[in-house]
Amino acid sequence: MCILETKRCILKKFQINDFDHLFSIHGSKDVMAFVGTGARSKEVVQNHLTNLIQHQETYGYSGWAVYDKDTNEFIGRAGIVHVGTLVKMEMGSKEDVPVELGYML
Repeated sequence: MCILETKRCILKKFQINDFDHLFSIHGSKDVMAFVGTGARSKEVVQNHLTNLIQHQETYGYSGWAVYDKDTNEFIGRAGIVHVGTLVKMEMGSKEDVPVELGYML
């Protein structure tokens, strides 16, 4: 499902079958050298994908898959999430937790 469309990109909700796309980023040593503690394992990325989907269902927004509009090629992820919820989906009121805008292209 399309969330947002720009002149060059389409943002879509992550689906469970998007694992390979997400792993292409989070499993990359080159990309993840600039994020956190480095490349993630398949298990960690699968959990992250599940949390992205759960976050979307819970709050109506999340991190989304970004595709090139002309080629339909997956080029990254971008979106808004409650800080910390992608690691641990336990929290009280969402008003008490700040949101974060992030992207990886």
